[in-house]
Amino acid sequence: MIYILNKMKKNVFLIMFVLTYVPAYNKSASLKVGAIFHAGDENYHKAFITAIEDLKKDRLSKIELEPRIIWINSTIDSFKTAHEVCNLVTEGVAGIFGPANSYTRDIVSSITAKFYIPHIEYTYRQTEESKIWSNEVNMYPDNKYVAKDLKMLPVFTILNGTYVNITGFQMISSEKVPLIINTIEEAVMYDAVNHFKEALNVLSTKDLEIQPAPLACNDTEKYEIGLEVASLLRDLSRKGELTGHIEFDEEGRRTFNASIISFQLHEYVHTQNWNSQEGLTVLKDSDSSKNYADTIFSSKNFIVITKLGAPYVMEVKDGSTGENQVTIKDKKYEGYCIDLMHKIGELLKFKYTFELVEDKQYGSYDPIKKSWNGLVQRILDRKADLAICDLTITFERKNAVDFTMPFMTLGISILFSQPEDKEPNLFSFLSPLSTDVWMYMATAYLAVSLMLLFQARMAPGEWDNPHPCNSEPEELENNFNLMNSMWLTMGSLMQQGSDILPKAPSIRMVAGMWWFFVLIMVSSYTANLAAFLTAVKMDVSINSADDLAKQTKVKYGALKGGSTSSFFEHSNHTTYQRMWTAMNDAKPSVFTTSNDEGVERVRTGKRGYAFLMESTSIEYTVQKHCGLTQVGGLLDSKGYGIAMPLNSPYRTAISGAVLKLQESGELGQLKEHWWKKVEADPGCNTDRGGGGGADADALKMSNVGGVFLVLMCGCGVSFVIALCEFAWNVRKVAVEEKENSDVPSHRSLPSPSPN
Repeated sequence: MIYILNKMKKNVFLIMFVLTYVPAYNKSASLKVGAIFHAGDENYHKAFITAIEDLKKDRLSKIELEPRIIWINSTIDSFKTAHEVCNLVTEGVAGIFGPANSYTRDIVSSITAKFYIPHIEYTYRQTEESKIWSNEVNMYPDNKYVAKDLKMLPVFTILNGTYVNITGFQMISSEKVPLIINTIEEAVMYDAVNHFKEALNVLSTKDLEIQPAPLACNDTEKYEIGLEVASLLRDLSRKGELTGHIEFDEEGRRTFNASIISFQLHEYVHTQNWNSQEGLTVLKDSDSSKNYADTIFSSKNFIVITKLGAPYVMEVKDGSTGENQVTIKDKKYEGYCIDLMHKIGELLKFKYTFELVEDKQYGSYDPIKKSWNGLVQRILDRKADLAICDLTITFERKNAVDFTMPFMTLGISILFSQPEDKEPNLFSFLSPLSTDVWMYMATAYLAVSLMLLFQARMAPGEWDNPHPCNSEPEELENNFNLMNSMWLTMGSLMQQGSDILPKAPSIRMVAGMWWFFVLIMVSSYTANLAAFLTAVKMDVSINSADDLAKQTKVKYGALKGGSTSSFFEHSNHTTYQRMWTAMNDAKPSVFTTSNDEGVERVRTGKRGYAFLMESTSIEYTVQKHCGLTQVGGLLDSKGYGIAMPLNSPYRTAISGAVLKLQESGELGQLKEHWWKKVEADPGCNTDRGGGGGADADALKMSNVGGVFLVLMCGCGVSFVIALCEFAWNVRKVAVEEKENSDVPSHRSLPSPSPN
C-alpha cells in the first residue's frame, strides 16, 4: 500500500515506502497481541476481550490492540502449543498473554524468550528466581509476598464463644467491577491488558519503533524493542483498574496489596489496608466498630495471662490483704500489672480473670520449630485474650500479636555490683611512690648532705672568722657540719626554710640542684597522691557498654530468649555485635532463665559478672539490694505493652484507657507506689545516700591515719631524745662539779723575793 501525504505547508510532497504495517506515530496504529487459552478458560477469554473492547473507547489513545486468540483443547499437547506460538510469532504480535496452565506456559515462555517477545501471565505461579525470563512479566502478586503476607493476616477471631469477628481480605479494590469478572485471576487479566496498553502508550511518545515485524521460529531475527517493553511493564507503577496498586520489586515480582474486611454486627466494615512495603495500615474506626467493641466489653470475661516477676506480679506471702489482689490456683497475687488491669477494667467496665503462663517465658520465636512459646503462644492459640507483665514490645512480637500503646517506657542498661568498702592501708600516703623511689630519695638525701659537708670543707668561702673583732684569728669555723648539712637538705625537702645558707658558688650549685630535685619530687608526689585517693574512692572499672566490650575479666549476659538478647542479636552496632559474640562464646553460659537468676549472679559474682536488663527492673532491684547499682545510660528505648491477638477489636479502646491513665498521672503514681514499697535486704543502710554532700567525698581517718602515726612517733622520738639530752647534760654537770670538788681549795703564796 502506498500512502501519499500532501502537506500544504511549503508545498512539500513526502512519498512513503510500501509498508506492511502502520507507523507507531499514526493515530490509527494497530498492534497485534496474542492470547492462548485452554478448555475451561472461557472466563479468562471474556475478561481479555472485555478489556480490549473497553480500551477501544479511549479516543485519546494512539494505540489500538488487535487480539489474536488461540484455543488449544489439550493442556498436555506440547507440539500443538509450540506450533500455535510460532504462528503468533509469524503474525508479528507485540506480546502474548497466557496460558493459565503451568505445563504449556513454560513452552510459551521459552519460545517468547528466544525472540524477546513480552510474555504476560495473570495467574498464581510458584516461581523460582532462576526461572524468571527477562521478557516475562507476571501480573499476579508473587508467591514470595503472598505466602509471607497471608501468614500475617488474621482470618477469624472467636470472642467469648458468642461473638465471631470474621475477618477476610480482598484484592479487588474497585467498586465498578464489570459483571463478567468473577475471580481474582480474571481481574488480574483485565488489569494486565490495561497495563500493557499503558506501557505501549509511554513508548509511543518516544522516537522508538514499537510495531513488531513478522518473525519465523527457524530464524534468528528478534523483536528488538520487546525487552524494553517488558522492562517498562515492571518499572511502570500505577493504580490498576481493579486490583489496586500495580508495582514490582527489583526482581520483577509484583507486590501484594489487599483490603482487610471485617463482618461486624451483620455488616462488612473496611478496617485496614495491607501492602508488602508498609504492612498493615489501620483505618479510622467506624461507628459500627465502636459499637461492636462496646458490646464485647459489656458481655465478655477477659482471660488475662501473665508471668511472675517483681514488682509487676508477685505472690502474697505475708498473709496481707490488698484491695486489688487476685487469686490464681488458691494463691493470692498482687503487683503493678494487676493494679493497672484493675484500673483499665474500671474505665472500660469489663471483667477479667488472671492466669499464669506455664512455661514461665515471655515469648520468643524458634526458627527451627517455627513456633512461639510463653505468653505470645498463649495469645496465638486463642487461650488468652490479653497478656500483661513486663513484656517488651519488639518488631518480631508485633508481627505475631497486637500491642496497646506502651504503659511504661524504658531501655536496656547494665546491672553491676557496687565496689566493696576496703579498709585503706595505714601507710597509704606512701603509695603514690614505689618503695624503690623512696629508697632512692633517702639515698639522695644522705648523699647530698655529705656532699655539702665535704665541699663546704673544701670551699674557702664557707670558712668564717668566729671573732670579727680579731683580724688575725688563730682558728676559722665552718657552719656546714654534718648536722647542719642534713638540716638544710631536710628543710628544703619539707618545703621549709633554713637559717643556714651556702655562700660559696660550689655549695650554692649543690643546694640549687637539690632544691630543683625536691621541687619535681614533691610536685609529683602531691599530684599522684590526689589521683590515687580519688581512684581508691571511685573504684569503678565499668562505666558503659563500651567498657564491657573492651575487657574480658568481667563476664556479662542477659535473659535467654528475651527482648534484651534479641536486641544484641539483631543489632548492627559494632560494639553490640561484639558483645553478642562474646556472650554466645562464653563458657559457662552467661545467659539466665530468669531476671532473678541474673540478679543473684551479679550479687554473688564479686564484681565478676554484669547483667543486662530493662532499666525499670534495675531501678527496682537497686532499691531492694543495696550492694547493686546501675552502670551507664540506656542502650535503647522501648516500652512495655499489653499483648492481644492481631486485629483485635478492643485494642484501640484499651490503648485509649492506658493513655487516659498516663495523662491523669495514675501510671506514675502506680510506679512510685510499687517501686518504693520494696523491702530492702536485712543489713542494708536504710538511709542510703542520706549522708551525701561534702561528707560523702571527705577523707576519713583510715585514709590519713598513717600520717598521724608518723607525727606521734616523731614527737615520741623527739621526746626520748630530749630526755637523753637532759640526762646527758645532768651527768655532764655532775661530773664537772665532782671534779671541781676534788681539787683542794687554797690560796697560792707569793714566791720569796731574792735578797
